[in-house]
Amino acid sequence: EYITKLITPNFSGTFDQNRGAITIDVRVTKPKVGQQKGVTMERDTVYAYSGGTIGLRGKSGYAQVTGILRSASGKEFPADIQASDALASASGAVAAKEYRWKALVKGVPAGDYEFIARQQDGQEGNSIVKIYAPEANTDRKVEELLVGSKMIKNRIRTPDAGRMADDEFRLTVAVPGGKSVDTLGRDLSITCIPASAVSGGTSVKLYWRSNVTNEEVLLKEWKPNVKYATPYVNPSNARLRDASVNPNDNSARIVIANIAVPDVPTDADCNTGNVKNEVAIFKVLSAKIDVGPFKNARIVGQPKANKTPGVSFYEVTVESRAGTLPKSPDVKGTVSLTYTTEIQGKFKTDPQTLSIPITVKIPRQQTEDDGN
Repeated sequence: EYITKLITPNFSGTFDQNRGAITIDVRVTKPKVGQQKGVTMERDTVYAYSGGTIGLRGKSGYAQVTGILRSASGKEFPADIQASDALASASGAVAAKEYRWKALVKGVPAGDYEFIARQQDGQEGNSIVKIYAPEANTDRKVEELLVGSKMIKNRIRTPDAGRMADDEFRLTVAVPGGKSVDTLGRDLSITCIPASAVSGGTSVKLYWRSNVTNEEVLLKEWKPNVKYATPYVNPSNARLRDASVNPNDNSARIVIANIAVPDVPTDADCNTGNVKNEVAIFKVLSAKIDVGPFKNARIVGQPKANKTPGVSFYEVTVESRAGTLPKSPDVKGTVSLTYTTEIQGKFKTDPQTLSIPITVKIPRQQTEDDGN
């Protein structure tokens, strides 16, 4: 029996001398080791403007990372990788570390690129990078400003076509004697244009700021031409008030009325918001008439003004003499006035012409045959 146990497999443990006095079960647990993390870019597509440092952010499993910015033609721009810190490990396990960093690339012209970041184990991450040339556009509201304008609003258009957030842009507006403003966004707002701005010095600047590097790139600067508003005369307001003919001397007396000339803003108080308006003077330089036999014109006196709040209504009298009065009951034609408007001591407009269609009625007795 002894020999049988000895030569039978696994029976040696039945011998008393081979039995343990104390038996302890031991379980060995291997630690969970996280897989090494790869490269992750903060954004799939990055938008920027040339003229400054292009910045990108990312994370990787190694502190050592290299990066290049590559154009469509294959030209490469090396990136300066600046690591910030390692992220905390996950609780309950020995997780692989993850490092945050930013990539800085200088001297890159406008165009489309791909940024490639590579860590030391060969894993890569990439982003599409679109870089625009510094530029911005707006309408004539910015290029030409008028004294006394209470509010100028304009949405400035940029090449990114709204792909970038408004808070990446900064507008500065400087108006001599006015309120200088510094706001985020692309919505231009000018609330006060005083007379002091006519002499120059007004500027509007739009900047783009990188949210990675905090550098600013000047996209465009406007230096608006500030001037006084030009008084205008609406031809549709003017009308014929009277056209009488004196048969004794074949003369006609024509009165043109309701020539409306609004007051003109000439200054603004940027503290109170009040706008100063002044009366625009209407001056007639010459007159022409083309109504039947009436071909010459003479201005009688000075234009008469009827001042109302915000606008003055002028009346002009013109005389003309005919060689012979026509036999028709009335004749039609036009009276043309060459005029200027001015604000005393500030500005004067170039000569302009106002034409008014008129009908002159001939006295009835003159339409009959001389023999009747």
